[in-house]
Amino acid sequence: MDLSTLNGYMEAVTGAGRLLHHCTTETLLCDCILHKVIRDGETLPTSYGRATYTVPANLFRHMAARDGGCRYPGCERPVTYTEGHHIHYWENGGPTDLDNLMLFCNRHHHLVHRQDIQVKLLPNADAHFTWPDGSERTTHPRGAPPRRSGP
Repeated sequence: MDLSTLNGYMEAVTGAGRLLHHCTTETLLCDCILHKVIRDGETLPTSYGRATYTVPANLFRHMAARDGGCRYPGCERPVTYTEGHHIHYWENGGPTDLDNLMLFCNRHHHLVHRQDIQVKLLPNADAHFTWPDGSERTTHPRGAPPRRSGP
């Protein structure tokens, strides 16, 4: 949920991208563990460099908020079915940093490696894919929650 949501009705979006009614959200928030992800400021590290290969939980939450699910073209798997992919491969010196990580479902993560598909994360968070045959495709992140048209 975003900050403006907290100022009014407490709607939220599930990990699968489903918009919840404010009554459902209020019920869930009554007894839960809430993780904050701040998009317009940095209070938690988003850069671990070479200190760790495994994506720490807070960094995964940032990836989930940005990517919204598997970034492979045409895939709609939600965050709960994804894992972190090092764009510049770890074994080639790639860091565990937000700008070097992208979410893929298990199937597409392995496909990217097996087929040697080149992936770039653009400054606007779009993902650019280049296949060995030269074909290209760009996808947009799904992380921004859907907006309601009323109260």
